[in-house]
Amino acid sequence: GQVNLSFADNPKILEHHLMYAAEHLFNHPNYYRINGAPVLFLYTLRDYQNFVEPLSNIFAKVQKRLGKPLYIIGDMIWWEPAAQFFPWGEYRAINVSSVTAYNLYKDDDPETMGASFAYHAAALYSKVAHEASAYGIQVIPYVSPGYDDRKMRGAARPEIPRADGAQYLKAWQQMQRLLRCQHGAGGEPAIAMLNSFNEWHEGTQAEPSVEFGDTFLD
Repeated sequence: GQVNLSFADNPKILEHHLMYAAEHLFNHPNYYRINGAPVLFLYTLRDYQNFVEPLSNIFAKVQKRLGKPLYIIGDMIWWEPAAQFFPWGEYRAINVSSVTAYNLYKDDDPETMGASFAYHAAALYSKVAHEASAYGIQVIPYVSPGYDDRKMRGAARPEIPRADGAQYLKAWQQMQRLLRCQHGAGGEPAIAMLNSFNEWHEGTQAEPSVEFGDTFLD
């Protein structure tokens, strides 16, 4: 659902959480950084409303505390609206460095969610990257061995089949092309994300199993 970041105490609550992270987490030696900047992942950024002012103010306070900016990754890539209609100016206003999609599974589109999913996802990433580049924003694609949540959410839902590893291989092949095109554009490393290591209930796990062995790690 929609998240109104200007509503009621939402800005204060988020500021409290991020200032705590600035005090105790962002400077930890094991915290993940890109080019020295601590990474902050904004889950479902595409659902945020009225976010520019509160996030700009909070991030400025965090930067002052840390003495350096955050590397902000926004989870906002989705099948609609078309990439040119995303609020790129607002994302740039809060210093989003990269955008991604945590999960592109769409239960009402069985054709796209089938065996050709890797191709459709790569085409979407390419369109988003074209628009994002005008704002100095990178795209971080994700790869997944497949998707199957039918045992939990109903047998009628479409499956992205693993196809004995072919889906995973196709996903990496498609994403490597995108990463090569982007690499070095802003001095940032080429990054891809794995959808999940052990999210068994959605069938995206790469963790070794009785059924697949080490197939998705080797």
